[in-house]
Amino acid sequence: MFAANVVVSRTYFDNLFKRSSDAGVSRDQLTSTQVTVAARKSVSLQGFDLSATLVDNRYRKFDSLNSQNNNYSAAWRWQVTPHLTGTISSSRQQSQSDFADFRGTGQNLRTSESRRANAEWNIIGGWTVGTGLTQSKQINSQTFVEDASNEQRVADVLVRYAFLSGTTIALNRSKSNGDFSRAPNPLTLSDSRFSDTREDFSLAWPVTGKTRLTAGLGRVSRQYKNFGVRDFAGRNGNLSLAWAATAKTSLTLARTRTTDSWEDTASSFAIRNLTDLSGNVLLSGKLSMRASIGRETRTFGGFALVPGAFSRIDKTGRESLSLSWTPMRSVTVTASIQQSRRASTTPGTDYSDRSATMSATASF
Repeated sequence: MFAANVVVSRTYFDNLFKRSSDAGVSRDQLTSTQVTVAARKSVSLQGFDLSATLVDNRYRKFDSLNSQNNNYSAAWRWQVTPHLTGTISSSRQQSQSDFADFRGTGQNLRTSESRRANAEWNIIGGWTVGTGLTQSKQINSQTFVEDASNEQRVADVLVRYAFLSGTTIALNRSKSNGDFSRAPNPLTLSDSRFSDTREDFSLAWPVTGKTRLTAGLGRVSRQYKNFGVRDFAGRNGNLSLAWAATAKTSLTLARTRTTDSWEDTASSFAIRNLTDLSGNVLLSGKLSMRASIGRETRTFGGFALVPGAFSRIDKTGRESLSLSWTPMRSVTVTASIQQSRRASTTPGTDYSDRSATMSATASF
């Protein structure tokens, strides 16, 4: 099967660089053209997927941010028997770093590459075990100290049980070794290598025909090769309740907590707590609406290079509303508005921004 689609969008920003005192300086508009071709083929028990996307971004005012991004994904979904399956995949994605975190004003393309091979064996009944190997790269085109370029090699194991009712529970454990491709710096305590250990328990429960609950609880621990003072450990978790209120209306309430690396002079990690409420309404056979409200608190902690450094806490609010119209089966037109604002205990990192997007999608 072969498919293709073209998406053309125009986004208007009133604070592109998300600065605390912008006064309209970074107002701009982005015209983005995205062309995707995809193919899927099944041969006996084997499945093959291939997708390639060209994204052309053009800014009206800050044209130094213009870019052409080539993204792809490819996968071989192999199967020896109905009980022994797996996937070998490769992908590449490239996009501009979010200016809420990257505090520069120039182009900083973030390229993410991943190669993965995994296998799963359905032992008996609902019991499945699996293992996988992943090699990934995260590359910044500019220096981004807080979230530096790195390469990781990850090995993971999985145990999952699926009940006849549709409920699934799973336990996953992974171990990764990372390399920053830089020499250790004793002045900034920026290390050359690190290792991560993660354990995650997850639950997917179809409570009723209209309600689905998903939950997860986990832990992450990171150790650095040379500067153990940067080590950290923390909890991760998620809880989501999706409710199909009617045939045309659905609501999802989600709460997530993540602990991630964030290296600067005042911290070594950041904890995000996000609450999000989103809803979809089918207004007619051709018109739909989606709205979402999000509230996030991000707390920075760990080792501080500067004694008595100011402890940073960010509180961010986000709202969005979109309308999608499908005048014919292969064409969709979408209009959306978004706004966000951040209050921070660190001076100069507050911001308020609004954006509006019009897009048209044609599928073939």
